[in-house]
Amino acid sequence: MQAARNANLSKKLRVYHAVEVRHVPDSPNNSQSVLERIIPFMNPQPDLVSYSAWASPANVVTKLNTIEAVTGFSRDRIFVGEWGCTVNNGNRAGCFQNHAANAFNWGVPLWFVWTYSGPGGGNHYDLIDGSTGLPTPNGFSVIEALDDQYTTGCPIPYPYP
Repeated sequence: MQAARNANLSKKLRVYHAVEVRHVPDSPNNSQSVLERIIPFMNPQPDLVSYSAWASPANVVTKLNTIEAVTGFSRDRIFVGEWGCTVNNGNRAGCFQNHAANAFNWGVPLWFVWTYSGPGGGNHYDLIDGSTGLPTPNGFSVIEALDDQYTTGCPIPYPYP
């Protein structure tokens, strides 16, 4: 990682070191999670922590608060690396909008949707149906609207100390 950074200091390429976590307690509790057992002892520390937010549709803010408390990172160094709503979700648009609003209002600089395109079908998370190439219901169009509301450019500073 450091060699790649050093080789590209004057270029537009930016090399970040991020760790993704999925299991996050509701508050710091000395759990056996990567968040509490690995990240605090990493040397060098990662630049960013990505949260795979699948298990937190209603409490993403609680989980982000825990990540912030355990790592001591500023909010611009924590982001949502995976989020999705199944195609057959009765309130798919609200599912995306509510989660994105909660995460962005908390202060994450990035929020990624999973997945762009796959085999299709009601239980999949695709924005574009991989079988037909067509947008899925309340999928891509909702994400485009979120982009209009939340895009501010890449606020992630570089390089981290």
